Amino acid sequence: MSKLVSESAEKLLEEMLQTNNAKKLIDDKLRAIESDSTATTKLHNIIDELVENHLMMCTWYGDTVHEAKIPLSAEKYFEKKNQSKLKREDKQKEDARLEEEARLLENAKIEKAKLDQEARMKEEIKAKENSRLNDEARFKENALLKEEAKLKEQAWFKEEARLKEEARLIEEARLKEEARLLEESRLKENTWLKEEARLKVEVRLKEDARAKLENELRTKEQAWLKEQAFLNENLLNANNSNSLLNLLFSISTTIDVSFAEIKNQVVIKGGEDKVMLLDLLEEAKEIIEEINSTRRIPKRKRFFNELSNQSSKHNWYYGAIIGLIGRANYDLFGG
Repeated sequence: MSKLVSESAEKLLEEMLQTNNAKKLIDDKLRAIESDSTATTKLHNIIDELVENHLMMCTWYGDTVHEAKIPLSAEKYFEKKNQSKLKREDKQKEDARLEEEARLLENAKIEKAKLDQEARMKEEIKAKENSRLNDEARFKENALLKEEAKLKEQAWFKEEARLKEEARLIEEARLKEEARLLEESRLKENTWLKEEARLKVEVRLKEDARAKLENELRTKEQAWLKEQAFLNENLLNANNSNSLLNLLFSISTTIDVSFAEIKNQVVIKGGEDKVMLLDLLEEAKEIIEEINSTRRIPKRKRFFNELSNQSSKHNWYYGAIIGLIGRANYDLFGG
């Protein structure tokens, strides 16, 4: 692009771009100023400026324009000028931005330097304050240590006096305890001799009671064996309700036990027969309920046969069940 032209040349170029006949525009301007040689010379100079910058093509015959044309470069002149202007403005803006950034950076540096200076001053003040506090704490610590040493010394003297007094009291207590133990030993020896004599008498009495109890137990065991033999013989020979009723009456007053007690004993002693014994116990309960409701002894031959089978292996169980049924009949008919 050719260099920028003067404002007068730009103004003429704008007029030429807006008209359809550039030659006529020039002729009209020349005719309008033909009486003014200075203005005419000025117009010629403007046209020459445009021609030299390749913004206009113009041929002359003397002072008359033969032909005037606007080349493509003229049409792009203002566009390029505007671009140049925009670039110039952008450069000015960028320069202004950089200048502002530089200014802000400088201000930031100044502010940072100021803050650093304030921080240093605060740090110095803090260091001085810490030093002062440390000195005060050190003085207080020294005073506290001296006071503690003084108190410890006083406590040591008091403790020494206390220990001496405590040792004296302990010695007095030891002597008293020795005297007490001697007296206690004498009393214990007398008590032991009396207790030994009492125990000998007690052992003799217990031995006599044990011998008496063993005799009673042997007598009861023999009576129970006879009763069991009697029950087994009569239960197997009982063929009707009257004979069974008489048998049950005969034992109702000798055996007194509850279902709960029998059940507990079955759980403890039943072993592998536990389930069968519990079933017989439930059937015995049904028999007693039937006796209470019908006022008669039901015929359950299988039950009494199975019960008799247990007399040898579980004689305690056999006797307890017979006792329950006998008690039920005794209460119903005889009680």
